[in-house]
Amino acid sequence: MWRLAFSVLLGVVIGQIVFPTSNYQSRPDAELVEAAYGNAINKIFLVYCENLAGTMSDDDATARFQKSLNQTRKARTTALEIVTK
Repeated sequence: MWRLAFSVLLGVVIGQIVFPTSNYQSRPDAELVEAAYGNAINKIFLVYCENLAGTMSDDDATARFQKSLNQTRKARTTALEIVTK
C-alpha cells in the first residue's frame, strides 16, 4: 500500500499521473506489467535522488530522469498493448 501511495505522490510531484485509472484485474499479465512499471518508477526516482545528491548538475540529473521516465512509459504502453490484445 505504501508503494502505491509513494507512486501517486511521485506522480503529483512530477505533475503527471503515474498509474492509469484502468483496472486490469481480469488480465493477470497486465497486472504484472503495472507492478513492474511501479517498481521501475521507484528505481528511477531513487537514481534521480542519488544523481542530485552526487556530482551531477541539477539540469543533467533532471534530463536523465525525464528520459528514463519517457522510456519506461513507452515500454509500459507497448507491453500493455501486447498483453491486452
